[in-house]
Amino acid sequence: MLIEQIERLEEQIDQKRDESTPPEEIPIPPPPETPPNLPVVETIPCNQVTTFKGEKMYDVSYKVELGNATGTTPVLFDASNVPDRFIVYYDNRIVIDTDYIGSRDFNSGGPQRGQFNLSITNKIEPITGKKYPDRSIPNTDSFGYPYVKTPSANAGEFSTSFNKNKADVTTAIVRVFAPTEDTYWEFSMGCPPNSNN
Repeated sequence: MLIEQIERLEEQIDQKRDESTPPEEIPIPPPPETPPNLPVVETIPCNQVTTFKGEKMYDVSYKVELGNATGTTPVLFDASNVPDRFIVYYDNRIVIDTDYIGSRDFNSGGPQRGQFNLSITNKIEPITGKKYPDRSIPNTDSFGYPYVKTPSANAGEFSTSFNKNKADVTTAIVRVFAPTEDTYWEFSMGCPPNSNN
């Protein structure tokens, strides 16, 4: 009895499927982790320190040559005092996102918070694609501006690593977001173990 009911339901579903028009195909956008096709300012070898000092530079990309070795790849970021954000893509996915790092003076309640908020107003948040300020963006304060983390005693200095696990994926992309005037930042991405670079 139950089997007959199931068979009838399956027949009804098949009839409805045949009668209905095919659904309209909606293009699926790439996942948000895929780095956008931004121009790369410079291609650099691993173990090289890249430094910038000067005016704001929001959303600039560097390609780092890692070679075909695999393993733990160390990365050091230093935003100094003025907040900057670094996002590392490897194999078309985000492997590191520092959020904004810098001096506590730029975080909520700090004496330089207003300057930071002004500098980031109407800038696009890279993961969600939304404009600041927007409280729906993760890691933002009650006004919709990003928090500034101070990860070490040296203000914006932050070290971490990621696993370079594919020999045929030989580069990583580092995107830097420096919205504030008079910024100074640097980063260096080490080579994987046993690399020829």
